[in-house]
Amino acid sequence: MCTFDIECVSENPNTFPSPETSPVITISAIVSDPTEDAERFVFTLRSCSPLPGTHVFSFDDERALLVAFHDFVTVYDFDLLSGYNILNFDLYYLFQRGKQLRVLEMTALGRNLAEDSSAKRTKITTKQTGTFDTTSVTISGRISFDVFDIVRREFSLKSYRLNAVAFHFLNDQKEDVHYSQMLELFTSGELGRKRIAHYCLRDSELTLRLTQKLSLYVNALQMSRVTSVPLELLLVRGQQLKVTMQLMRTLQKDGLFMPLTPRDGEPSTDSYEGAIVLEPQRGFYPNPVVVLDFASLYPSIMIAYNLCYSTLVTDPEVLAALAPEDYYKAPNDAYYVKEHVRAGVLPSVVKNLLQQRKSVKRAMNDATDPFLQMLLNGKQLALKVCANSVYGYTGIANVGHLPCLTISSSITAFGRELINRSKEYVETRISPSSEYAFGTRVIYGDTDSLMIEVELRSIAAAIAAGKKMAHDINSQFKKPLELEFEKVFCPYLLINKKRYAGLMWTAPDSFTKVETKGLETVRRDFCPFVLNFVRSQIAALLNQQVDISKLIVSKSLAKPDYKSPLPQVIVAQKMAERDAQNAPGLGDRVYYVIVSGDKHSSQGQNAEDPLFVLQNGLEIDTLHYLESLRKPIC
Repeated sequence: MCTFDIECVSENPNTFPSPETSPVITISAIVSDPTEDAERFVFTLRSCSPLPGTHVFSFDDERALLVAFHDFVTVYDFDLLSGYNILNFDLYYLFQRGKQLRVLEMTALGRNLAEDSSAKRTKITTKQTGTFDTTSVTISGRISFDVFDIVRREFSLKSYRLNAVAFHFLNDQKEDVHYSQMLELFTSGELGRKRIAHYCLRDSELTLRLTQKLSLYVNALQMSRVTSVPLELLLVRGQQLKVTMQLMRTLQKDGLFMPLTPRDGEPSTDSYEGAIVLEPQRGFYPNPVVVLDFASLYPSIMIAYNLCYSTLVTDPEVLAALAPEDYYKAPNDAYYVKEHVRAGVLPSVVKNLLQQRKSVKRAMNDATDPFLQMLLNGKQLALKVCANSVYGYTGIANVGHLPCLTISSSITAFGRELINRSKEYVETRISPSSEYAFGTRVIYGDTDSLMIEVELRSIAAAIAAGKKMAHDINSQFKKPLELEFEKVFCPYLLINKKRYAGLMWTAPDSFTKVETKGLETVRRDFCPFVLNFVRSQIAALLNQQVDISKLIVSKSLAKPDYKSPLPQVIVAQKMAERDAQNAPGLGDRVYYVIVSGDKHSSQGQNAEDPLFVLQNGLEIDTLHYLESLRKPIC
């Protein structure tokens, strides 16, 4: 693999270089292979001071530099040309400069000299990333691996500039050189050009490190193998092609064909009811909250109930001819024949993917070689993504390859039913009078998971209870449907749907991390300092490590009476009832904190004198203070 970067210079330092007028002055390249040490190369226009550990080649004119880079690619015969934004900039720029200078070699970067290498501007639309401008690059026999495109597709970041991405994942950054400085450095002599070369090489190094750190190439290669989609197509196409290829592969084994569905190019307005989200029981929970999660819920539903195009019964006469034991009735009133009548193709595809994933994960746990572990992890992630993509494949009306909203609707309907059945089991079977001998309450549920408050004091007991609950609930489900114990939150703050914070425990010894959702993370325009500060304050509040003196609010009693019961008025009244001589009077400041109380109580009713709180061991209202923290930042 060759990871490269180019630098150009504009005659006007205040304008961005243009391939029509601005020459390529530096190309850096790093040749890497898993079995060998990386080699560094720099090609420069005009002489350049030596760079340690780097092969430096200098040329008197730009044509010679471009020809040398072509020869370098041809001699090393790279499988991959990699870089950061190379499709939209580096490769496109090189092809345009080659055309401008009539360097024919730049149209022959591929392995097949009969095919011209080229770059064309185009628009791409996928459900995952929307519509965006990109460049379609053709280099026969070589894959253009753009790290920028992959990071943008796979990760949600505040910025996708190389500097920001490198800082986020590597805690490292580019050299500090702005393009407006390029002309001055380029004309200043060998040391100036050395600084440009170092800057250019640094970009290639960061890109290669990102590729290795995030296993981008390994994961893409494993996804290609799993889905039978060529790597070059995989890098630019959406999820549908992956599922289509797996369907075609399965059908081919059975001597079947896949129908062509006409598409009108316009997304359909047809819809169906999606996943269930149980109404949250908002509040602060000092008791452990057990989280149970369905393993691969939608793929498992497809397998358990044989949901497929080929098993869906739409003809009433066919349904009437079937015995009740020959079909499943979905909660959305759709009917599917059972496996002994006809095994579905979609369940077969999904089952194969999940079985492969289990096998790969076992091998990964046994592996001792780090590179092998990385390969296997990439493969199991690819298998997971593919299995989860099959549900979405059926639900893309009009623009989908093979849409069937009835199947999508059946899957989500079964999902809602399973969550409700699990909730009912917890509420009716688990109580202090049952074998469990403790109380429970389902406080939230979302798509494939349940959050259950358990009346236990120890984390170890909560973990054991969670595992037992999952095992017992599973007894009522068809295989491979399985509810798993995932984690325990303690303490836990539930603010609203998809908004919560808690200390996460997967083992009783110490909590794993502070997990937040829908709080500070909704703002992507904050600097790391603010985000880290907010997280640390959330952790301190949840751990009850904030001194009460830091939570005190003071307000003045400025009027003899108020129409509404303000906190300072109510606290003053409480203090007067306890000790009239020392109670605050008009003009005095009243100090108070907010304590836990009835959820229907006003903030004023939950306000209390800090000294009284300490003397009586009252519980601080963590929810109130987290809300106070959230409001300025969300």
